[in-house]
Amino acid sequence: MQSSAETVAQYLQELPADRREFIETLRQVIADSIDPRFVETMQYGMITWVIPKDIYPPGYHCKPADCVPFLSLASQKNAVSIYLMNVYYDKTLETRLREGWEAAGLRADLGKACLRVRRISETALPILAEIVGATTLDAYLEHYVGVLAKGKKSASAGKKAAKKPAKKRNAK
Repeated sequence: MQSSAETVAQYLQELPADRREFIETLRQVIADSIDPRFVETMQYGMITWVIPKDIYPPGYHCKPADCVPFLSLASQKNAVSIYLMNVYYDKTLETRLREGWEAAGLRADLGKACLRVRRISETALPILAEIVGATTLDAYLEHYVGVLAKGKKSASAGKKAAKKPAKKRNAK
């Protein structure tokens, strides 16, 4: 259920009352925990916290006109999805999230970066706050730029390898 809302307020207004309350609770936990230099906006139909262009002008490598996303919150058909990019690349945080959910008597429905929660009662809010607050904007940006640089090195190495002439065989 991708929204076409242009603002967070419009997005929230479009939600059914019970889902709006759920999203607003999660949004507040995130807002209280996240590095304040991340900016809340709408991106790809979701509430998203991004690295603003004044901090990282090149923007998102997939779509340079957009800011680099860090965390997104979306109301889906059967759950609320929380996209946590730091959990995607930091296995220590992924483990901490899973263990924290388990310690709270819950099961983390977690894909690579997507944590799906069906009810607020099934959400370990203190652990979510810890995970969100564990990564500063500077640390995330350093990781992001590092991954892009590695990708460019790998791509250029692949091109160089492809340009090497074939070895001549000795005729016998």
